[in-house]
Amino acid sequence: MLKYKMVTFLAYSLVVFGSSNLMAQTPLNSTEIRIPVEAELQRLLLAADKFLSSEDFATSQSYLDRAESLNIELPANYYYFKASIETHHNNWSQARFNYEEYILRSTPEDKYYVKSLEMITQIENRIALTPISETEQETETAPAPEITWDSVNSVNAQDEYIDKISKLYLTDAPSDALVNHINTLLSSTPYNAAAAVVPSSTRIQTSISLEGTDKIRVQKTMTQDGDTQITAFSTSVYGLSREFVTRCEAVESKCTVKHKDSLSTWFEIGNDEAAALEISEALSALIYTLQKNNRA
Repeated sequence: MLKYKMVTFLAYSLVVFGSSNLMAQTPLNSTEIRIPVEAELQRLLLAADKFLSSEDFATSQSYLDRAESLNIELPANYYYFKASIETHHNNWSQARFNYEEYILRSTPEDKYYVKSLEMITQIENRIALTPISETEQETETAPAPEITWDSVNSVNAQDEYIDKISKLYLTDAPSDALVNHINTLLSSTPYNAAAAVVPSSTRIQTSISLEGTDKIRVQKTMTQDGDTQITAFSTSVYGLSREFVTRCEAVESKCTVKHKDSLSTWFEIGNDEAAALEISEALSALIYTLQKNNRA
């Protein structure tokens, strides 16, 4: 009987201590994601929401950055959290962009849908969102926004850029050179609506042209399975701000160029940040040129 108990104890000891040694030799790697990537995304967004609720914006942003680095499609909530952080920092255009992204990716029944609509309206009247003391401080310390073309530094920079583009396209008509430059960039980086997933027969090509001396026309041509659909809009340069913002998304394999004040989308191109920035600069120069010519 004693012999049997000793054998049993030895067997038990081997199981327990053997397992402990095995676990000690194979520690978990803290940087390795051992859960499904979709679950990791949900975990990161839950953490971002938690820290956002406690107004720890920096930590919340860090979790959003980690979520974006997973390189998978982000849910609507991500854009609401991002918009809330941008609102806190008074980055109105980026805040509105992300609220709009949330609206586009959600339904009226979703948690933040109505709130996002309300925030977009408030951002339109963003002065009401900014405390008076903060507004006064910005007036004293920050340079005036570059909206008109009268700024000396702005004029010099724009003229130098326009001169460079005119020489590149061998023309004495700056507006024609800029239109050609923008169209060259657009044609070289078309947006494939499903490039991030599978090769697609859907192709979106955008071009720009002038209507008279004071209007810009943007035309989008979408071709799918042999069918072509054309949409277009025109805008007057009178009183139009020259500032544009760009945003590139690796998951959707695209870059977006939007007007900074209205946040209306002018162009969607392939995922080429350098091209998007160059298009923005050329657009700004084109508006400047047309405004200057019509003022003369």
